[in-house]
Amino acid sequence: MIVFISVPLLFLLNLIYLQFGTHYKIFARKQDQSRRTKIVTGAGIVFIFSWALYFAFNDFLQPLVLLILFFAAFIGLIDDIWEVPIFLQLVIHIILFTLLFKYLQLFIFLPLYQLLIIYLLSLGLLLVVARHDGINGLLTSSALVFFGSSIFILPGMQSFDISNPIIYIIFALLAFGWFNFKSKVQLFMGAAGRITLTYLFLLFLFHLVFSLPFNRSTPDELQANLFKPQYLLFVMVMVADFIQAIIRSTIAGKPFSQLPLMYVALKEKQVSFIGIACIYGVAQLIVNIVVVYLSAG
Repeated sequence: MIVFISVPLLFLLNLIYLQFGTHYKIFARKQDQSRRTKIVTGAGIVFIFSWALYFAFNDFLQPLVLLILFFAAFIGLIDDIWEVPIFLQLVIHIILFTLLFKYLQLFIFLPLYQLLIIYLLSLGLLLVVARHDGINGLLTSSALVFFGSSIFILPGMQSFDISNPIIYIIFALLAFGWFNFKSKVQLFMGAAGRITLTYLFLLFLFHLVFSLPFNRSTPDELQANLFKPQYLLFVMVMVADFIQAIIRSTIAGKPFSQLPLMYVALKEKQVSFIGIACIYGVAQLIVNIVVVYLSAG
């Protein structure tokens, strides 16, 4: 039932946004990587709609998460249209991170220095995800692997019904992928998508790392949970790509913003954009399988 309702609806929302973005000329400003012109950006607002579906079908659970994602998508969409100043973005993200950590109750069982590290890692992931948008299917494939892996590991997430929030995110990625995972791309996530997606990454990544059940736990339960940092490797391929770009920029002496991603090396071998996205996704899938196997052992 959820498939017949959610997938067509999310697909339709992407289609409507494609027409809306084309009419109002919401085009990506920097498209050197995909070498396309006039690609509609900001389509990642579909993720807030996917969570709204989960919210509506499940007696309005986790309203704070919906609020966080709404403001994340909103500031991203504004940035796609008018470009929000970096300082203002930073302030907003600090506030939203604080709300997310409060929802996860991280302030209860983490000391201050660890919380500071978590803030820095969260900001870092924002930069990493931003670096991987604007290339046909690249961020889409990485996100599908992340959430597809998480659904088999998180406590209580193994069900494939309307109570599982990850199902809605995967449906949104598949609907968006129809317009993005192709040689002639029609939509990019834009800041609206990559920011919202980053918060979804963080939400489930912290559940994995701190072994949190998805429902709200009491402080005593949280303190008893195990710390599993190996699940940070679920975003390893994107992070490794980001780090190698920084290293290469240092060695080459070029501005980091002008340095190409690792995919350029594959492109030089005449690998298609879709092939490159699949290679990234398969590489991350292999890492995830190894992590899960070693964790089980």
